[in-house]
Amino acid sequence: MHFSTQSLPLAFSAFALSANAISLSTDSADSIKDVAKTLAGGIIQTYNEATSNNGPPGLFSKPYYWWEAGAAWDAMVQYQTLTADKQYSDLIGQALQFQRGPNDDYMTPNQTKSLGNDDQSTWGLATLSAAEMNFPNPNPSSQWLNISINVFNLQAARWDTSTCGGGLRWQIFTFNNGYNYKNTLTNGNFFLLAARLAQFTGNATYATWAEKAYNWTQSAGLLTDDYHVYDGADATENCSSTNHIEWTNVFGAYLYGSAVMYNLTNASPLWKARVSGFVNATDRFASQPSAPGILNEPACEPSARCDTDQLEFKGGFASSISRATLAAPFTADKLMSLLETSAKAAAAHCETSNQASNGSSVVCSDHWYKESSSVGDSGGLGELLSALGVVQGLLVKETNGNLTVGGNNNNTATPSGTVTGSASGTAAPSATGTGVAGHLEVGWSLVGAVGLVAGLMGVL
Repeated sequence: MHFSTQSLPLAFSAFALSANAISLSTDSADSIKDVAKTLAGGIIQTYNEATSNNGPPGLFSKPYYWWEAGAAWDAMVQYQTLTADKQYSDLIGQALQFQRGPNDDYMTPNQTKSLGNDDQSTWGLATLSAAEMNFPNPNPSSQWLNISINVFNLQAARWDTSTCGGGLRWQIFTFNNGYNYKNTLTNGNFFLLAARLAQFTGNATYATWAEKAYNWTQSAGLLTDDYHVYDGADATENCSSTNHIEWTNVFGAYLYGSAVMYNLTNASPLWKARVSGFVNATDRFASQPSAPGILNEPACEPSARCDTDQLEFKGGFASSISRATLAAPFTADKLMSLLETSAKAAAAHCETSNQASNGSSVVCSDHWYKESSSVGDSGGLGELLSALGVVQGLLVKETNGNLTVGGNNNNTATPSGTVTGSASGTAAPSATGTGVAGHLEVGWSLVGAVGLVAGLMGVL
């Protein structure tokens, strides 16, 4: 179902909003930038609170895991590009460089407990955003593009055909909980990384890998013909046992990657059909009867069970769909309407604060579709990132149709349709992993995922 901005008064008629709620005019670029600036400032204040307590550069304090810091800096790279506000440039660049690891591949030694493929690729996607947007680099010897290529090469070398006919495992190391799980966030990030590298570099090998990752997700039953993208499957059962939970950010990775492939293949009918399928399926993430057209996280939000990680997911989703409108302009009417409705709701569920417990001057609620008289002091980094993602996503309309300002993004590549061989086929610099695990604790385990399925069946 298509929701236009004309439905906004109906969607908000029942809200009793706080006097401190942030007001957003989606018709005004200045208003969008002002709200984005407020939200970005809250994120940086949260970060400064962490580093003031002797935290290492690039990381936020507990309970925020390493991957979410990577997502935050990706959002801030996009923030600077979309708003031209450069006040945080040095801080963002320092964070991305400090966490890159000794081999420029985000195999970061100070992450000593676990480091998942999805965590690593989140940072690799952030440096790819920096490369695409020509973000200033404080360390010329470690180029943004090369870091992202190193991440890709390590992950391509981990492509595992011993179970499920291929795919990447969730965890990198055998001793980590989740190693025997092949999840769509890991494989979706890899698909998106490959597609964007193909677009940026003009190297068709990346496009071939993107096609391989997409096709595997379908063959494993994790991506259905009606564009459900399920969480993952148990590798020890050859992916015959599927976890049917769906997440916005995972869906967004496949939508955005498909839009890039549509662009890369000169609007091929196959990729256009796939993009259209994803776009039409976005309705399932914005279907609350009380507030149609407003994004929510169906797997956990209605039951108020979203954990720290999941509170950020809508931000990643918003970034993906906003950038997808540039790669596949025919999607813009529906996707921008979804962003407009959701951005106004998100802003209305954020409040300025004298100083919240997390050090921020702004707090947000994750329940954008619900009546809210006060956000209170509970909103954290994830809620801020989700609000920022959906608000600043509106600014892609101001970019003249292109956020990629470097590289060979006008080149085209034509995947063969069949893929053979190993990761060594890349015509890119190679990388050697450190073999050192990280100290990150996994956001939610396979055991937790299975348990959550049982608990949420009444919601799904």
